[in-house]
Amino acid sequence: MKPHLKQMWCLGQLDSRFIAQMEQILWLYAQPYDPAYPVVCFDERPCFLIGEVVAPLLMRAGHVYKEHYSYEKNGSCALLAAIEPLTGNRLAQVYPQRTKREYTLFCQALATQYPRPVKFA
Repeated sequence: MKPHLKQMWCLGQLDSRFIAQMEQILWLYAQPYDPAYPVVCFDERPCFLIGEVVAPLLMRAGHVYKEHYSYEKNGSCALLAAIEPLTGNRLAQVYPQRTKREYTLFCQALATQYPRPVKFA
């Protein structure tokens, strides 16, 4: 067993349609900044909140940081984030759960930052 090695896999087929869509996204990212056409990337992820059961050992010169493998579960939360890569503008919100309501609240907050965006066809 080699737990440090990983293999990646993909659900979809890398056909010509997929490649054409990827090329369109790369073309969009390569466009110069225009405030009338904001490019905003959105992502979300669940975050598991964990705590330490045993305090880590104090660091000493010449030694690596050592912590115990056991942990306690302190629940979870949902992180929703959007970034405009060409300007660095970002919006991030953390919610105790991820439901339609939280998603809607985040999208409404994002929409207030871009009141009149123009969408590429």
